[in-house]
Amino acid sequence: MEDIEEVFEMYDYSVVKSDIKPIRQRSFSGPKEKIQTISLLHGMGINTEEYEDEGNFFADFYIAKFKN
Repeated sequence: MEDIEEVFEMYDYSVVKSDIKPIRQRSFSGPKEKIQTISLLHGMGINTEEYEDEGNFFADFYIAKFKN
């Protein structure tokens, strides 16, 4: 996310994480993708109990706002 925020900063936008709960994305393609993804997220210190453990990708919602 830091790389994306830097690009927005170049154009005078600030990016803020929304209070909206993570949004459900697509299902994992199979057990291998699920295990790899959950392992990666756990390695980043992200708790997957409420979300990815159920079998879907989830995404946080961010808002970009032009700085005045």
